[in-house]
Amino acid sequence: MSGADRSVRTTSWGAAWIESLVLARTFEGTELSRGRGIAARGAVDEFLIEPASVSGVVRGRSSLERRVRIGFRRLDDLQWELVRSTLAGSSRVLAAVLDGDLSAALHARLVESGCGLMPGVRDVSIDCTCGNLAESCVHAAAVCCRLADELDRDPLLLVTLRGGDRSALVAGMAPRPSATDPGGHRDARRRSSVIPGRPDDPTVGAAAAWRRRPADLPLVERRRRGAGRPRIGATAPSAELGFDQAGLDRLVRDAAARAEAVLAHVDGTGAADGDTAQDACGLAFDEVTDAIRRCAAGTLAPSIVARVAGCAPDDVPSLTAAWSRAGADGVEVLLHPRRLTEVEVEQVEAAFECEVRTRSTGALLPDGRHVRRAADAAWVLVEPDELVGWRVVDLADGLDDLAAD
Repeated sequence: MSGADRSVRTTSWGAAWIESLVLARTFEGTELSRGRGIAARGAVDEFLIEPASVSGVVRGRSSLERRVRIGFRRLDDLQWELVRSTLAGSSRVLAAVLDGDLSAALHARLVESGCGLMPGVRDVSIDCTCGNLAESCVHAAAVCCRLADELDRDPLLLVTLRGGDRSALVAGMAPRPSATDPGGHRDARRRSSVIPGRPDDPTVGAAAAWRRRPADLPLVERRRRGAGRPRIGATAPSAELGFDQAGLDRLVRDAAARAEAVLAHVDGTGAADGDTAQDACGLAFDEVTDAIRRCAAGTLAPSIVARVAGCAPDDVPSLTAAWSRAGADGVEVLLHPRRLTEVEVEQVEAAFECEVRTRSTGALLPDGRHVRRAADAAWVLVEPDELVGWRVVDLADGLDDLAAD
């Protein structure tokens, strides 16, 4: 078959691939037609076909990149042996395969033998970084359409998609000379040296090495992900770990937020203020304070905070508001208030220019507000609130600043 003829096949394997997706309802609505348009305008980059895997990066009009991976079920050793024996039945078939062609009749024989190369619905898994299921993902549809074009150009890519090696397949179809071939070709593992006194040659001849079949990669079960199932490669945490997949996702997002907070406190020399960075990312906090921090960020449920902190669920809003207003110091003076010393009471009276009454939680001002002090010597002003109880009003290192506000 000439190069010109190779572009015109009697069988369109690309169309067969798309038809299999339609019959399996892999895509719904207009996703497939939209994906075809994306592929036609050349928006699928980094397209890569590997054994049992196809990947590509889809770039939208806003330059946003989405990475798509399509996994295929591998044929096992017995199935590949059936493929070889089926294809090796005719020199005409061998010539067509060597030329990169695969007829529908020949593939029908492979299907009858139980080793069809065209993947079925249970042989394909599709994943995209956009997070949508395949049914509603135009990025996955675009990569599938790009793959269809490649299959039309080279139908034997089906061998690669099913985890096979084309060169090894062709080598298995070719007649193998015996060890006593009249032509003098040897297929022995060790060859005798022609130089007297030299030991046998431990190497393998080039022809024998070319015919040798490489070891198969381990079989990995891949299935098309259904609604509500974890993404490819994700395994649900075991029950004894104490959190589920959703909790793991929240931990990942929280870790990313911590890393971003640390980077935000790195100076121009690449060094970070240790105390500031730890406060920003929560690494210096105890379990209760960190839970409140995560709840304020929206990554932890209030019910979990109540359980961790040992407080009523109605108290959680005041704690998260205290974190948002004054950070760890605001949380501390609500959870662990203490009585001020005589010296501290005098300092409060001097700063606010009024007499105060002492309480086990701090100093009570005439207007009903409290002045409290955190363990790191920061001063915190709180006031009663009908909805959340105590509400943090302000925080300052010095009482004069607190009184001025």
